[in-house]
Amino acid sequence: MESVCPVCLRRISAETVKENEKVFIEKSCPDHGYFKTLILPKFARTPLDAWASAKTAAVSIDEWQLEKLRETIEWARNNSPFYRRRLNGIVIDNLSDISRLPFTDSGDITREGARLLCVPQNEISRVVTLFTSGSASEPKRVFFTSEDIELTADFFAGGLPTVAQPGTTMLVMLPCLRPDGVGDLICRGLRRFDATPVPYGLMENLEHAARTLIETGAESIVGMPAQLLALIRYARAKGMPLKLTSALLSADYIPETAVNELNSVGIETYKHYGMTEMGLGGAIDCDA
Repeated sequence: MESVCPVCLRRISAETVKENEKVFIEKSCPDHGYFKTLILPKFARTPLDAWASAKTAAVSIDEWQLEKLRETIEWARNNSPFYRRRLNGIVIDNLSDISRLPFTDSGDITREGARLLCVPQNEISRVVTLFTSGSASEPKRVFFTSEDIELTADFFAGGLPTVAQPGTTMLVMLPCLRPDGVGDLICRGLRRFDATPVPYGLMENLEHAARTLIETGAESIVGMPAQLLALIRYARAKGMPLKLTSALLSADYIPETAVNELNSVGIETYKHYGMTEMGLGGAIDCDA
């Protein structure tokens, strides 16, 4: 098998070695010597372990991240008029060099628009317009290709089994009507591992939402923290029998008081971190 040197990224021979309940990769670079890296426990601790392992193949996560970071910088520099200038002369030797990268701020997104693109405009599948709350400034427009959208759906399919098990039902209390929006992508991710989504949307009526929760028998739920907390409080106050065992909080600030209250009534709570500008993927809590 092949891997890469974590220093120079040269392709080198490697082999896997099992020790106790762990799997390591061993390799030697002619210039930088011997390396031994843990790549995967024998028993994955979370569903994301197998998903991440399939992405990184036979290299450590640090090596994979460095390689992908370099590829992304080169791609942006070669294909985006904006980043051709912004990333000129940037060299990344290791992950700590990420501090050398200049910020792209909201002003850049507003002003530069299509100059940020690394693909022709006819390859754009979705455009999201974002308005800054309380501001009269120009809106930001964020562009996605079909590949970008698929990467997000794939991340949700890899991460959501942490919250919802195959064969169970999840109530999706995020906007679901718009194709390729966050709710739609969550529903698609759930179906990929045989969980059943109930696309509900943002809550407008407590009684209706609580009745839907009971009628569908949902074991898990995803939505905004304030809405989920209000829903659970209402259902419990009405004596409604809940089957909920887990909740994924997203799309807004997540106060620890909300997490603690949900946990106190037997609902295991997870946090999702993401932004539209970053493709929604971001990160998700896990049990590791």
